[in-house]
Amino acid sequence: DVTERVIAGIVTGLVIGVTLGVFQLIF
Repeated sequence: DVTERVIAGIVTGLVIGVTLGVFQLIF
């Protein structure tokens, strides 16, 4: 399903964004 791929892409993007934000706060 295309919707599942889109949702997975958005979730992955959010996770990467949050992870990078946390790394910037720590380091």
